[in-house]
Amino acid sequence: RITKDPLTPPFDIQFEEPSEHKLTITCWDALGNEVNDTETFFVDKTPPEIKKEIDEEKFTCYDWCAAETGEWGEGFRECLVNHCQFNNETEEWFPIWITNTTPIWASAFDPEPHPSGLNSVSWRVTRVDDKNCWNQELCIAEAQGAEDWNEVQGNEAHFNITEESCHLIEIKATDNVNKTSTHKQCVFVDNTAPTPNKTVGKPSDFWTPGENGDP
Repeated sequence: RITKDPLTPPFDIQFEEPSEHKLTITCWDALGNEVNDTETFFVDKTPPEIKKEIDEEKFTCYDWCAAETGEWGEGFRECLVNHCQFNNETEEWFPIWITNTTPIWASAFDPEPHPSGLNSVSWRVTRVDDKNCWNQELCIAEAQGAEDWNEVQGNEAHFNITEESCHLIEIKATDNVNKTSTHKQCVFVDNTAPTPNKTVGKPSDFWTPGENGDP
């Protein structure tokens, strides 16, 4: 109930509590003629939720520590503490390295109890300084996207990052009452193959065709 006392029109009515509300307005004139209007409103104050997944074609800081020390070997936990960051929301170890063909999926939905529904889902990728990939807290707090947004049909996006460097991934979802959620993450894209380094020890010599009667 907003009020039982008469109000002088025009006036605004706002619902503060997210729930289902039934509004009844009663109007009457000086002669006592009365009219009633009753409507139901759903108040949605919960923004959309965003889910993002990077395919298994990736290399995380957890994998790097496991390669350096052996998984759960001596120094493994110390490596994670000193060099890696764990994101509780995405359950990923950072930094993360991917290739130009690694699939990235993103989706969004408007949660219960009174969802107004999704209006749009968009994504963009921007090249940023390497320091943002080494520190995800810095990435989220300071990295700024500069590219155009790519709006998708429906509630799912599927893309990959072709350029080699550190990149900021941003996902944005907006519902039908203009509440917006964003997801930010920075990843390294590595498309360069390793450079081999081979050394031949002594004694050794170069072979010359025909030398010493060799064919």
